[in-house]
Amino acid sequence: MAWALRHGQVINEILDDFPALQEYWGPARGREMVEEAVAFIREHPQHVDEYLKEKQRLWEKLV
Repeated sequence: MAWALRHGQVINEILDDFPALQEYWGPARGREMVEEAVAFIREHPQHVDEYLKEKQRLWEKLV
């Protein structure tokens, strides 16, 4: 989700990318979970940046 936000996606687009959230939790709770994740990502940009950089380093080791 963090990557999607950084690349301009909005909540509806993220929900489209993660249909299992709505299938499992239902449309209202699935949307609520994405909104909560988006809020966390926006409130903690440094932590999210560190996480994404670490994932990128790990990916580069695999490739």
